[in-house]
Amino acid sequence: MTLGILFFLIYFACKYQFECRRHEFGVYLMLGMRRSKLFGMLLAEDFLTSILAMLIGLPVAVVLSEIVSLVTAKLVGMGIIGHQFSLSWFAIEWTLAGFLAIKLTALLILSGRISRQEIGTLLSQPTNRPKKQMPSVIYGLAAICGSVMLAVAYYMAIQGIAWTKVSMMGLTLLLGIVGTMLLFYGMRALIALIVKKGKGNKQLHVFTFRQIQENVIHQSTSMAISSLLILAALCCFGAGVGIAGTNNLSSDHVIDYTFEDHTAEDSSQVLPNIKAVLKENSLENQFSELFEMRVGRIRTTEDYDNAYSMDAVMDSLRSLPQSEDRDVLLNNLGYATYPYLICLSDYNRLLELSGKPALQLGEKEAAVYIDTEFTTVSRTAMLNQVLAGHPKVELDGSPIHLTGEVQSVNLVTDRSITLSFALILPDEAFLYY
Repeated sequence: MTLGILFFLIYFACKYQFECRRHEFGVYLMLGMRRSKLFGMLLAEDFLTSILAMLIGLPVAVVLSEIVSLVTAKLVGMGIIGHQFSLSWFAIEWTLAGFLAIKLTALLILSGRISRQEIGTLLSQPTNRPKKQMPSVIYGLAAICGSVMLAVAYYMAIQGIAWTKVSMMGLTLLLGIVGTMLLFYGMRALIALIVKKGKGNKQLHVFTFRQIQENVIHQSTSMAISSLLILAALCCFGAGVGIAGTNNLSSDHVIDYTFEDHTAEDSSQVLPNIKAVLKENSLENQFSELFEMRVGRIRTTEDYDNAYSMDAVMDSLRSLPQSEDRDVLLNNLGYATYPYLICLSDYNRLLELSGKPALQLGEKEAAVYIDTEFTTVSRTAMLNQVLAGHPKVELDGSPIHLTGEVQSVNLVTDRSITLSFALILPDEAFLYY
């Protein structure tokens, strides 16, 4: 998307430069320069400016990206500990390749147009070229039709009609693009009307609008495309802000780092081993607190398909009104026959750090954990409605009651762990299973 927008910006910039140098190109050809040599000269100039742009742009981009990463880490509440500079040569290579490719493409298109023109045409001033004028009524109708199309396109987008089907989205885009083209094409009628309505003693007023009409309005296509490019860039920016905001709301940031040790034979040695490694690397003072987050599978049985069942929960969901969310829940929970188990005291420490109340579970009680990637607000509310009745389930043949609301605070950071369904058990029950 960035390369697409950049291509048109480069194309219009090069086009403007070529228009200003038309007379120069005509003189070169008149003096006997071959068109191939003229193209080679333009290619060399373009290559030089591209290299200069990259030499300036890449260091600036690296600095800006580091600033953005630091600011982002600060805003989301992460501790900035020994921030390390990172640079991807793979990304730089593809950036150079993409930039040079669109620069070359724009140059080829514009050079082809220059090479097809006669010397006399190049030597003449651009302002002397005849411009075909249409009746004012045509421009007025174009402006009105463009405005109506744009109004309909924005209405369909804002009201959500465009998002119902692919065909409606295509219609919205078509109306928006054509409407923008027609509006800028017909804008000269508005400029002419302003000039006519201007008072006769305001010569500067008339002169100014005449200049706008000659130098701007006659480039209606370029203006329309530039407007669409700006809109596309703003849409991408808005989408990024929306996605970032949604991610920030869906997942609470509580912990900064996660360390694992798969070499320890005894789980009680994991935390001491990690502390020892941190001490060896002089990092033991870089963390305010280290605590365990114990997560495991059911080890009291090998019957993985029947280790856990929750018929009461499924029956309660089936009794709810039919909806897509209900059907999705029934489908997802139908596979939860061998869930992960989470230790209550460790999870309560996580809740305490996130400023949330601790869970209180009885001896035969459990809470449900579902990662936010596997549910939505409406589905969570639906499942909470079922859990409010404290339904009875079976864990390896033993009855327990589900209580509380669905939990979803992230267990780890630095990498993605997505538990579609897990049970939070009191410490004694967790260690037993």
